Amino acid sequence: MLLLDTHAAIWFATEDDSLDRRSRHLAVAALKDGRLSLSAVSFWEIALLVAKGRLRSIAHRATLATADERLLKWKHPLKRQDARR
Repeated sequence: MLLLDTHAAIWFATEDDSLDRRSRHLAVAALKDGRLSLSAVSFWEIALLVAKGRLRSIAHRATLATADERLLKWKHPLKRQDARR
């Protein structure tokens, strides 16, 4: 499993050159193998950046897997999956 921090996830999703070639290659391979991960906090941080206008919305196919009731009830278009099931 490859866990990206918030900045790396944003750079990966927006194809920003701030993410070096080796890191991008590792992230692409992890994505293809279904091993690419983000913490729940990164989803929250990205949503805050979008809400504050500091980042435009990022198109993604991500699903947040969490057992946190607050995140499962969060009013946001992000797909969520209950990790307890």
